[in-house]
Amino acid sequence: MAELLDKTGEVKEAGSSANSTPPSKRPFKLLLALVALAAVVALLVLGVYLFFVDTAPHSVSPGPGTPPRSPVGAAEELNPRPDPADFGYQAEPGPTPSPLPAGNEPARLRALADEYLAQGRPVEAAAEYRLVLDKYASSPEARPALYGLARASYGRGRYTEAADSFKKYLGAYSNDPLRANCFYYLGLTATQLGFWDESVLYFQRYQSERPGAMPLDGYAWFEIGEAYTNSLKLSQAMEAYKKVASSQATNLLRVTAMEKLGDYYVKENNPAEGAVWYAKILEIARVPDYRAGVVAKQARAYDAAKQSDRATALTRQLLSDYLETSTGFSTLRTLFNANSPLLDDYLRGYFSLQAEDWTGALASFDRFLGRPDDKAAQPPTPPGLTPEAQNRLARAWFYLATVYAGKGDLDRAGAEYRDLLARFPQSPAAPDVLAKLAGQAEKAAKPDDAMTLWSQLVERYPTNPQAEDAAFNQFRLALAKGPEAALPYAEALARRFPGSDRRAEAFYNLGKAFQAKSDTPNARAALQKASEAPLTDFYAVRATERLRDAYDPNKPPRSTPTTHPTVYDPKAFAADFERDRAALEKWLVGWAIPTGTSTSTAATASPTITTTPDPAKQLEAARTRLRDDPAFKRLVALRELGQDNEADRESRELYDRLNDKPLDLYVLSLALSEHSEYYYSVTAAQRLLNLYQLKNPQAGLRQLPLLLQKLIYPLPFQTMVLEQTRRQDFDPLLLVALMKQESAFDPEATSSVGARGLSQVMPDTGKGIAANLDKPGFKPDDLYRPYTAIEFGAYYLAARLKDFEGNPYEALSAYNGGAGNVYRWSKAASPSQNFDKWVDNIDYPETRKYVRIIYASYYMYRQIYGS
Repeated sequence: MAELLDKTGEVKEAGSSANSTPPSKRPFKLLLALVALAAVVALLVLGVYLFFVDTAPHSVSPGPGTPPRSPVGAAEELNPRPDPADFGYQAEPGPTPSPLPAGNEPARLRALADEYLAQGRPVEAAAEYRLVLDKYASSPEARPALYGLARASYGRGRYTEAADSFKKYLGAYSNDPLRANCFYYLGLTATQLGFWDESVLYFQRYQSERPGAMPLDGYAWFEIGEAYTNSLKLSQAMEAYKKVASSQATNLLRVTAMEKLGDYYVKENNPAEGAVWYAKILEIARVPDYRAGVVAKQARAYDAAKQSDRATALTRQLLSDYLETSTGFSTLRTLFNANSPLLDDYLRGYFSLQAEDWTGALASFDRFLGRPDDKAAQPPTPPGLTPEAQNRLARAWFYLATVYAGKGDLDRAGAEYRDLLARFPQSPAAPDVLAKLAGQAEKAAKPDDAMTLWSQLVERYPTNPQAEDAAFNQFRLALAKGPEAALPYAEALARRFPGSDRRAEAFYNLGKAFQAKSDTPNARAALQKASEAPLTDFYAVRATERLRDAYDPNKPPRSTPTTHPTVYDPKAFAADFERDRAALEKWLVGWAIPTGTSTSTAATASPTITTTPDPAKQLEAARTRLRDDPAFKRLVALRELGQDNEADRESRELYDRLNDKPLDLYVLSLALSEHSEYYYSVTAAQRLLNLYQLKNPQAGLRQLPLLLQKLIYPLPFQTMVLEQTRRQDFDPLLLVALMKQESAFDPEATSSVGARGLSQVMPDTGKGIAANLDKPGFKPDDLYRPYTAIEFGAYYLAARLKDFEGNPYEALSAYNGGAGNVYRWSKAASPSQNFDKWVDNIDYPETRKYVRIIYASYYMYRQIYGS
């Protein structure tokens, strides 16, 4: 995320000149100047009219439906490129289309327009499409150019123009395969313009192309339902939503329709029917926060239907299963403030604890635990308690001890924790107790006691999620006594948790400690183990670099066309694909396909017959499954229509459904990459690696096939990245590594604080960059366009590189945490003197983690794509 960038510039003052023109010659020269100026203005007006004939602003008022991305304003269309001299670079031309037969100018223009449109540059795309239509109206390119122009108009928010172009296309090419897409687009444009009856008509026309068999039937029904809702035809809307609920669409779309149905029936005084629809949602929805909200609605519906027993049961379920969700806690707060009899002392104590009402929490937990007052010890556990009741009692006791810690009574807290551990050693609360006690011992400067407690957690509860951190904490405390004392703990960590993400950190710090004692053999041995860790993180990379002895982390080697040819030449990248794919598939079938299947049975005496599956057939079967999958067909259709958010959701649900099937994950990752769904392509490839590491915990990505590495560290938007980094003169791989961390290559990414797009630029920062680049038509939503996001991100990172004399990591930390903070951090610990200390000294945890992650990613990109 970039901080606010202020516009800067030079101010030139007017002044007199010693060589001024004599007064007698001024009128004649002035007349010549005016004539020349008039000629230039006339030519400029004529050129603008001919080239941007479609740029007159159109004023439309979108309806109350979902707002589109902000359309590109007319001012943006006339923005000149900034003068190259202002930035010290040579201006690069726009994207170059694939080679075409000599003399095929309309095809060249159309291909260029297609690329502009894919980059999120609809203004430039529209200009090229219109050139094709104006100059080559009889060429075969006129048909796709008209369709492209309609799409570009839609992308610019010019919905009336878009509708006119789609209608023109349908009139000229009535039997074209794209007619269904035109109907869908016309439905979308009518929705944006608030023409609800037209919207319904066009979506119905889309459905009638192949009744009941169109890939986006469910989406069309949803849009029809929205149009009916906006035109207050609610009964028709509900019928449409019912079609969505039973359609083939994403679970998200279906449950959204179901929730609308439930809300409608509750509002129409039929709460029992509403509760039925809420119950249908709970059969599908999996996200705890969302489920909690639906359970709360269902409880209110039954309460309105006078079915109090059901309402009470659902409220209890909400407080039991979803207490830690926002809806669960909000429900608890409401009931607590109303002094509801539904709350027992456990829930009252929990609410008071969260509110830091120590007195109220103690009183409630004492009552729940059966203590007469806060001075009494815990009474014997009642006989016959179910395991669930025992666990709830233990958790209440844990909260009671936490209350004493919150009050500052650490002795009493420690005593309660220890008594609890002795009484309920197998309770789910027991590992939490040990972690609390160990943390208290460390704060009390009792490292030996803490070491014992961390050891107990590791030994007693090795499968608990906290055990791995406990083992690392053992190592950390031992390291304070010297590397010799810590070595056994680092080795135990690697042995117990071979895939641990703390392994490289432990051995790296161990190596530095040995190096500080001039014990070079042990230092190199520890660094070697860190570099071989399965997770290629900051510490594994730093260990690899330190083993080279002379490496300066402040000046990483920059990629060049010679050292990294595939980075700078997309054709070379594509040429390597077949070789890389063959190697990956050979590796994949070696572990993902069972070696044989037995045909014998216990009931027969016949010999076992083992068959070996054909790997090629298995892979082709996976490809066929994906091609025939309705969800994948919907994804492709949505991408063709520019409905990227909906396509993202289809990608996610495809991944969720296939995430335990290696062959399908591989095929899915490739297919998603081909359709520019990079986020879930990377997710699928990473999951494929994780499945392999479950069988081979010591395996690291750097030892696995190159194509798997490329799928996890891809080069999306390659042409745009090259254009902008050439312009700003820095390594394109640095920008790709930044985008991987900022957005995971999702152009629609939005952070919790409002940063947008591939480079996660804040809207106010974007306004400053737009001013510097002389783009007066900029709107914050333009940051969702890939070209704008990459251009602005490259510009801002280049400015930070200039601020910090080319040090990429100071620049990255400024990009995330602000330049002023970096000056402070670098003053306290200069990266040129001790790089690791400088990173550790970054006191913004988010920025420290950010720098470490991009450090490792940048290294991986240089390694993967190097010649």
